[in-house]
Amino acid sequence: MWIRALGISFLLLSASNTRAENKPLRLATADTVLTLSAGAERPSVLALASPTGATWTSPQPQELIERVRIAGEWEPVHWKLQSVSLGQGENSVTAVYRSSEPRLRLHWAWKARARSGPIEHSITIENLESHAVELPLQNSLTFDFAVPPSERLRLMWIEKGAATPSAEGTHVLEVTDPYRWQGTSSTYAHDRPSEPREMIPWLLVETTGRQPSGWYLGIEFSGRTHLNLSRKGSMLSGEAGLNPSPGAFLTRVPAGGFLGGG
Repeated sequence: MWIRALGISFLLLSASNTRAENKPLRLATADTVLTLSAGAERPSVLALASPTGATWTSPQPQELIERVRIAGEWEPVHWKLQSVSLGQGENSVTAVYRSSEPRLRLHWAWKARARSGPIEHSITIENLESHAVELPLQNSLTFDFAVPPSERLRLMWIEKGAATPSAEGTHVLEVTDPYRWQGTSSTYAHDRPSEPREMIPWLLVETTGRQPSGWYLGIEFSGRTHLNLSRKGSMLSGEAGLNPSPGAFLTRVPAGGFLGGG
């Protein structure tokens, strides 16, 4: 049974002003069920499941930036939940977090755009100050799925076309313990023998037992992005977002401006 899930989009997702309580929030399509939580300081993806019950749970909250640079000096950021809203038909969820000093606002948004298929995600950070603010890298998504150490997993990713195709093209890899993998994508793939092939910014993870389940994750953006996956003990972890290499990563956001979709 497949879990088709987590299509990441760098587009701002709108929501209505219907206020929701701070409790587990559910978004679903015909083949994906996503359980979210808007905590007091950080949001969480609690579980990813199929309607028939195959579930991947994630005990760790999302990682939000903890500092910004203003006039050359680093200042800490303390996020507090401001509001949670549900879209019409309950097909979207937006949690809004605010920092009072420096004055910033972060939108953590999810939307099921169709009755079947993936659920899209975006993050937008607004600068409410009267001067520019420099932001470090904010990953679009992090995950820490609990997986039994005895569970056999495999990863699939696909190369982006560049010059002469390699002998593999589609890579299917066993995710052993320990395991660490990174895929990158840029505006145009170059075939450099000394470097790994660039990927289409998409991956799939599946179990290989008698009742297999899996999920896929993709980035809808043509710039420099990366996907990371690692396994250690009972945890399958990863992140998706802009590529931090080469560092250091800083984005200057003018007064009243924002970083993200719009």
